[in-house]
Order: sequence, then C-alpha cells, then structure tokens
Amino acid sequence: MDTDVCPHNPPPKKNFAEADKIIHLDYPQLRRATNYVNDIIEEEIASGIPPEKIFVAGYSQGGLLTLAIALTSQHKLGGFISLCDEWVPFWTGKKSFDLLKEKGYNVEFKTRPGRGHG
Repeated sequence: MDTDVCPHNPPPKKNFAEADKIIHLDYPQLRRATNYVNDIIEEEIASGIPPEKIFVAGYSQGGLLTLAIALTSQHKLGGFISLCDEWVPFWTGKKSFDLLKEKGYNVEFKTRPGRGHG
C-alpha cells in the first residue's frame, strides 16, 4: 500500500482520520442516492425477483454508490461490482476492500494500471 498504480494520485495516507478531513464527500447526497437505489431493489424484490439474483454495479461515482449499497442493503444480494478510475487513490480502494472483508463479504480487489476514465 506504499505505492500507487496511478501516478497522478497523492501519496498513501496512513492516518485515515486525517484523510477523512481532507476528502470532501457529500454524505446527504450519497444517502439520498443510496435510498433511491435501495427503493429500486425493494420494488424488484416485491415484483418477485429473488434478492440473490440482483446485482449492483457502478463506475466512478457509481462505484462509491455501489459500495454504499453493499453496506446498507437489508438483503443478501447476488453481488456488487465497484469500478473506479485513475483519480481514486489506491489506498482508498484497499481500505474499502479491507472494510468489506472485515464485515464478512467475499470480496476481490484487482488493479489494472493505465486505465483512464473513458
């Protein structure tokens, strides 16, 4: 975790509390988006789709939303895919992976250097 696969990123942060002060995250908007997606999931389940057949995937900001859904869903869904681009520091992806692993999720963490936003 001492090096990053993307050269544009700031150095890794060892103090996550300090990093949280630097990174701005619009928590109210994230909560609204999470509630919106969770409502869609509830509608799909109510229409007869089993939760284990529902997968959530997101890219860039949607990747963050996907992680939030994984942590807040009331159902054991089929799976989640969260993809990000070169502006997301490696350590934040690794920290997300570690958090999900600690919570008992069956997760994989893969990097693909040199991929851009497009």
